[in-house]
Parts: sequence; structure tokens; C-alpha cells
Amino acid sequence: MDLSQSELAAMSNLARTTAGTFLHRLEAEGHVEIRYGQIGVLAPEALRARLVASG
Repeated sequence: MDLSQSELAAMSNLARTTAGTFLHRLEAEGHVEIRYGQIGVLAPEALRARLVASG
């Protein structure tokens, strides 16, 4: 998706550094790929299950 870390942070009401930390964790787990100005969702079902489980 064409969405920067800063845009995601603003939409989530988080600091950009907090959003970046979370995104890097998701990237390490293989759920997303971070590119310049984009966040690629690699495993949508696994990501959805992780988000549902967390709250």
C-alpha cells in the first residue's frame, strides 16, 4: 500500500518512531515489507490473526 511510516503513525495516533518500531517487528516476523513510502503486506491472514489476538 502507498503509505509511509509517518502517515501510518498519524492515522494510528502514534509517534513515528513507535510506528516504525512496530513495523520493523512485523517485518522481522515476515508479515510486512517496508519500502520507501510503501508498506507491503506479505502475509495478510497471519497479520490479521496477530492483530485480532492482540486486542
